[in-house]
Amino acid sequence: MRLALPKSIQESQRYLSWVFPILLGFGISSLPATNWYGTIALSIGLVVVVTGWLSFGIIPEKAYNDVLFIVDLSLLATYWLVLYYSRSISAHNGSADSTVFNLSGVIFLLYAIWDVTALAGRDTAALATAQHLQRFIVICLGFSIAFFALGGLTQITRERAWLMENPSTGLRLLGLGIWCTILVSWHVGRMRAATKDAHEDEGLGAQ
Repeated sequence: MRLALPKSIQESQRYLSWVFPILLGFGISSLPATNWYGTIALSIGLVVVVTGWLSFGIIPEKAYNDVLFIVDLSLLATYWLVLYYSRSISAHNGSADSTVFNLSGVIFLLYAIWDVTALAGRDTAALATAQHLQRFIVICLGFSIAFFALGGLTQITRERAWLMENPSTGLRLLGLGIWCTILVSWHVGRMRAATKDAHEDEGLGAQ
């Protein structure tokens, strides 16, 4: 059953959409001031911002409600923090690693809340999209826990004197792998769901 959630700001998606290019501009302008490690982190952050921007299309404006609006505002703020701290990541400084990991955990937790809200107010005819959202609620919760664990583990290892100037490459690669996996799987799943729903709509229209 579709849940009707309140909507206080009309065309709220249009207002929020202007923040995404600002974030992209901030991230791109920060690239020249970073080293190789910071560039990789910033590049992933920029792809995350683009993914969030494209995901607006899953929920049409008429179904976009106050809960989604608040979650998206929180995501935009967290995106900025990730881009900001990613600039400080370097080969010999792991002070920002724990912060970026924990912020990533917050992002995935917000993704899960977003998916639950979108699923509650979805178009009941879009079954493939609904299944896509259901699957990613579980995935995002799992990755949120994983990133919080990485953040805690990174903080613990940094407290050891011999790791103070030698950040864990393994933990960084693990975090990078998680982000790459979720970004690819989200876009592939989203496009497959949209295609399947469109085909089903065509089939119903032909009957």
